Amino acid sequence: MKIEKFKEGIILKEVKHFNLYNSFENGQCFRWRKNQDGSYTGVANHQVLTVEINDAGILFYPTTVDDFRSIWIEYFDLASDYDLIYKDLSGKDIYIDEALQVADGLRLFHQDLWEIIISFIVSANNNIPRIKMIIEKLCKKFGTHLYGDFYDFPSPKQLAEATIEELRECGAGYRDRYLLKTAMEVAMHPIDHQALKDASIDDAKKTLVKYDGVGPKVAECIMLFSLGKQDVVPVDTWVKKIIKELYETEVKGFEDVHSFFQYKFGKYSGYAQQVLFHWARETKLGR
Repeated sequence: MKIEKFKEGIILKEVKHFNLYNSFENGQCFRWRKNQDGSYTGVANHQVLTVEINDAGILFYPTTVDDFRSIWIEYFDLASDYDLIYKDLSGKDIYIDEALQVADGLRLFHQDLWEIIISFIVSANNNIPRIKMIIEKLCKKFGTHLYGDFYDFPSPKQLAEATIEELRECGAGYRDRYLLKTAMEVAMHPIDHQALKDASIDDAKKTLVKYDGVGPKVAECIMLFSLGKQDVVPVDTWVKKIIKELYETEVKGFEDVHSFFQYKFGKYSGYAQQVLFHWARETKLGR
């Protein structure tokens, strides 16, 4: 990986397996907008950033070299060797091989824990366009204005000061009480992010499901998309379709879908799930 500075930001060179569409449109993040030129602009880590790929390399702007090194390398998982991940998963079966080709360049981001908790509470029984709409309304109503039409994600304290009626106006529906109770709890008792990262999957899940609106599947998404636990497999409708269409005979005899994925794909089973999930959506598998 080679970092070069240019007027507005930095250019990253010699990086393989980073595709903007496959990374931003796979259901792991909700605050990135696709621009007409194919670049993406979003708000993360209290900053507005645009990511673009052209002949020069991968452009990130506006940012400084220091911020890129301290914030964005971790956020975009740029320190991981995806060649090793692809080598580990390749050859497991024909399905994962095809999925790796279709979803090539899908990166698992390391997102802010608080933002991911709220985002995936909102995601319950919801679709991606509506999730994005609700989260954007929450940010504009309760978050700090950055510039233009960009707003920071509301802090636990900012969201805890909302009323049920205000949350309902943002389209949260029945999730409004979960959002408010969780915000109030985290505002009073901040989450120890590092402790959760260091915890086992079972212990981290036990902690996360104590928050209102966080069930097992939401907790699994939080662990995969924020805590870097790549062997966690969130099981949703699409995963069940994948199992039914591709692995129905293989999965018999395993305790559950999680144990099957972890047996078949090992330490990158969570990444395998995301690749298969993205492939299934792109190819309309199960429809």
